[in-house]
Amino acid sequence: MKIRAFVSTPIESWEMAAANVEKHDRGNDLLSYGGVKGFIDGSLGARTAWFHDAYSDEPGYYGLPLNDPKQFATWMSNANEAGLELSIHALGDKGIDFVLDRMEELGKNELRQKRFRIEHFQHPSEDAIRKLAELGVIASMQPYHAIDDGQWAEERIGPKRLPTAYAFKSILEQGGLLTFGSDWPVAPLSPFEGIYAAVTRSTLDNANPQGWIAEQKISVEQALTAYTVTNSYSLNDELKRGTLEKGKFADFVVLSHDPRAVPANLIREIKVLKHYINGELVYEY
Repeated sequence: MKIRAFVSTPIESWEMAAANVEKHDRGNDLLSYGGVKGFIDGSLGARTAWFHDAYSDEPGYYGLPLNDPKQFATWMSNANEAGLELSIHALGDKGIDFVLDRMEELGKNELRQKRFRIEHFQHPSEDAIRKLAELGVIASMQPYHAIDDGQWAEERIGPKRLPTAYAFKSILEQGGLLTFGSDWPVAPLSPFEGIYAAVTRSTLDNANPQGWIAEQKISVEQALTAYTVTNSYSLNDELKRGTLEKGKFADFVVLSHDPRAVPANLIREIKVLKHYINGELVYEY
């Protein structure tokens, strides 16, 4: 392999994941495993994200849990007791609250050491953002979705729930942990598309040139940190990677432009000229 990868198992197959770890340990520095991924709800586009209040464009409908909540809580508990890492998909505020409550119960005094992650964390309440920071649960988000969903999200959830949609800045201001990814193949793989989205929040339809929910914009430096430092922290691997310093892997890229030095609208056009893994050149443009 010429790339580092951490692989998660579906949470309903936690016993298989635990047996694999017991038999083979957790892999190596290139390919590691020992985590489980579960879905408590679905997506805003399909109206399967789980909310406390009804959808604005479908009165009386609140979305739904994709798995029985009691069964799901048992899976989370069993996987946690087996020493597996929890990464749980939750988009709607009710789904997010459910997962945060379960993680709080499981983590007790060791929660920050467990590096629990909530995948997407797209539509939390203000209370959930505060609780996320207090508990040390990591918001694992995909900023490109903000400039895609931002074209139509208000139709689904109305104006009152918009201020905390893709609340990158609020999470950081509350002292929360924010890590970024792509959600590929649902969204583009390139991190520069994601950095552009987090910094500009300019929706794909060009209807929000100053930014959709502009108060949630973050800086390029904050976005880079979410893609590197916090990303490594979320995998309990911050002592080996995430920053360029003595004693860590020499994993780095050479870029066509410094994303901190170009106009924000040009960030998405940046190219990777060279890519090194542990000091070895593995890609050249």
